[in-house]
Amino acid sequence: MIELIKLILSLMISTALVIGVLGYIKFGFGAAPWYVSMCLGAAIGATYYLLVSIA
Repeated sequence: MIELIKLILSLMISTALVIGVLGYIKFGFGAAPWYVSMCLGAAIGATYYLLVSIA
């Protein structure tokens, strides 16, 4: 059960990250500050989660 939750979480995080990166490329550097911070937060969260799941 826990493995399933981890899988769903990692899929959600990676999806959010991909959407964030694509959106940032699309809108360029004129993207709204909240959007940029959301993408950065997703990236940091994904990295942290990957490190924790590997450890």
